[in-house]
Amino acid sequence: MLEFKFDTQLLIEGHDLDEDDIETLGALDVVLIPIGGTYTLDCQQASDLADRLHVKTIIPMHYRRGDMGFEVLQTLQEFLLLRPGHQELPGNTLEITHDMPETTIVLNVQ
Repeated sequence: MLEFKFDTQLLIEGHDLDEDDIETLGALDVVLIPIGGTYTLDCQQASDLADRLHVKTIIPMHYRRGDMGFEVLQTLQEFLLLRPGHQELPGNTLEITHDMPETTIVLNVQ
């Protein structure tokens, strides 16, 4: 189980947003975005959406990593190649605050 504690605006699973939706949302601090493709956005679509959202912190989800995930899914590494500079954090807990870094955050869930 992943645990998120936050005191900021958060968007989850925003893959079918049009430009009106994006304008309505305004500036986002954090977005959890699916990147695996097949069943969700692929890596390129997710990266493009993050750019359109002008989001500060990106947390990728629904991807293949090592032995985790379905073979048809794209890997976390494929997404990270599109988003230079990322921060890996140990464990499965992330406290989301107003002063989150401008980066992609990867939780190393064991």
